[in-house]
Amino acid sequence: MQKLGVTATTQDADDLVNQTLPLLESEKIDFTQFFDALTRMAQGDNETELLALFTHRQNGEAWLANWKSVRNDSEETVAAMRKANPALIARNHQVEKAIEDAMERNDFALFHRLAEALKTPYTVSEDNRDLQTPPAPEERVLRTFCGT
Repeated sequence: MQKLGVTATTQDADDLVNQTLPLLESEKIDFTQFFDALTRMAQGDNETELLALFTHRQNGEAWLANWKSVRNDSEETVAAMRKANPALIARNHQVEKAIEDAMERNDFALFHRLAEALKTPYTVSEDNRDLQTPPAPEERVLRTFCGT
């Protein structure tokens, strides 16, 4: 509930929580991007970026209306949302590329860039916006190994 900024334990709040992940899956929305956009909206950004994530905008508008009716907009709750919702995560496709660059070309640039950016995962500089991007279908890592 902290990720959504919902603190009330009402049936409407429970329904919203239970509907959110299945909706994101059916809309094929990246969870990290969604929760970051939601948090920024709770901090005062407009809803345009959040709604742009939805393939079916009406689904996003309906979900957003429900969220607005149950959310807690206190400063403490919004701050807790940010702590629960990093803007940047170590995405497998980027980690794999950094490893490949280092192993095959002795190029550690992406590795160092990722390491530096991940020191502050709750804020993203304009130079690192591309690190927020989920993988394209051809970039998906289908197999990972311990230690990567």
